[in-house]
Amino acid sequence: MSYEEYLPELVTGFAGTFSGWIFARRKNRIQADSNEIDNLDKAVALWREIAQDLKAVIDDKQKMEDELRAEISELRARIKILEAK
Repeated sequence: MSYEEYLPELVTGFAGTFSGWIFARRKNRIQADSNEIDNLDKAVALWREIAQDLKAVIDDKQKMEDELRAEISELRARIKILEAK
């Protein structure tokens, strides 16, 4: 038996392996990109939720500060009235 008998089978085998490797590589790259995008979406959603929670806390603190400023202003006015007597 000579190599000429095996040459078509070898070429077919190498071509199949090479094309399989190329397509698998593309598929894996696309899948990795898809996973990265999914992870980014999850991270963005998490940060958005954290930002909304922080906004609610800041709004509460701002409301409390406004109430305290009003109370301080009222108490100062009372002090001025008492000092005038």
